Amino acid sequence: MDVHEVVAITRGVLKSRPYVSKFTHTTHRASQVKHGSLFVALDPQQIDLALSLGAYGILYDQEVPISDSEVAWIYVPNLDMAVEKLLYYKLLEAPAIFGVCVVEFAILQKIAPEGLLFFEGSKLDLLDFDLSTPCVIWQDTLPSHLFKPKDIPSEPMLFEILLPELFSMSICYQHKRYDLKLSSFYAPQLAKALHICTLAGVIAHLDRLGVLNFMQPHYTNPQLEPCTFGQSTQILILEKQSQSLLQMARYAHQITPWQQIQIFTPNPLPAPHVLYSDLAHLRQILQTTPYTLGFIGGDFEIQQILKPKKSPKGLFDGL
Repeated sequence: MDVHEVVAITRGVLKSRPYVSKFTHTTHRASQVKHGSLFVALDPQQIDLALSLGAYGILYDQEVPISDSEVAWIYVPNLDMAVEKLLYYKLLEAPAIFGVCVVEFAILQKIAPEGLLFFEGSKLDLLDFDLSTPCVIWQDTLPSHLFKPKDIPSEPMLFEILLPELFSMSICYQHKRYDLKLSSFYAPQLAKALHICTLAGVIAHLDRLGVLNFMQPHYTNPQLEPCTFGQSTQILILEKQSQSLLQMARYAHQITPWQQIQIFTPNPLPAPHVLYSDLAHLRQILQTTPYTLGFIGGDFEIQQILKPKKSPKGLFDGL
């Protein structure tokens, strides 16, 4: 990017008369500076290091001494706003930006890892990210006003669901059957991921999908000891995003109406549920509340509430 272009975009003031005219890339990490970089000086103490590594320009909003007048010193009133302006123009020049949710992001990473770029991080991290090819961005990680994702059609669905199940689904895609270990609850997310592959011109390898950590069943006995499928009396599903619990429970009722479904959550919901205060309380009510399929809302690992399964006694145990 041209020096004067950066000055104009950021509404900055060029405080030196540099010999350089262009920057090769922008970064806020001094350790990633190389010859030609524009360094965003969030920490002014890193400026000397950035210059020693070959920075061609310094973007800053604090009073700092100009130690090398041959590079571009660009002062801006507000560094955060200047970064957003730079990102806005960078995203405008990108060939294709696809904004996705966490499930779609995980699906695409599995089925199209070679054909797409994947970004999850802060807007500062995006400064130094290559956007020369179609990019998938986890949209919750960036402010929505920074970019307008490419429109992705929701219809028509590019596959036919042959067998919808709670923890898997069988589909027909491009005249081939796939038995996926992904809940049919996520069929809309899979459909969007396949549309992205089509728009980006990349091949979707559904046979690489494998197991994703979404709506995964944990089979237990009443004592919360893990069991194998077919030997359990109840199934637990942990969901860290509480807003999804009600949708999951309603869908489970449609797919498996014979299940006795219960929701356990630390926060009140506009539907029948059981509140818990901490993990000890949750462990207690999981063993006393009647259910066969339990949805748990909370940001923890399921192993924290399950009991280790007792190993069978040996022939000489107790002797």
